[in-house]
Amino acid sequence: MVVLHLISIMPRDDTMIRISYKLDHPGETIVETNANKDDIVPLLGNWLLTHEDSFRDPNPYAEKRLYNITIVARANGSLFTQSNAGNKGITCDIIAFVFANLSSLHIEKLPQAYSRAS
Repeated sequence: MVVLHLISIMPRDDTMIRISYKLDHPGETIVETNANKDDIVPLLGNWLLTHEDSFRDPNPYAEKRLYNITIVARANGSLFTQSNAGNKGITCDIIAFVFANLSSLHIEKLPQAYSRAS
């Protein structure tokens, strides 16, 4: 899988957030990250600001029950996003949902292999 390959070569200074969004149960969304919880809000806020135009994507979306999104914030400030939504607007909506509801969502640390160096 391409994403796993990218993750496996990810430098230790990069931040990764993986989102598993359940369409039928959005409150059961799982967020996995190597960042501290306090660092997630600014990262997602920055992502939303830099992808503002993506909310208006006319392309059809992939009808799924589980959407998976991976965001990698590179140490140089660039952002990489992988999503199975098939539509940038759906991806933005899910990230906006996570941003707005982060305090009530389940957050897990990524496995040690993906965690930042202390």
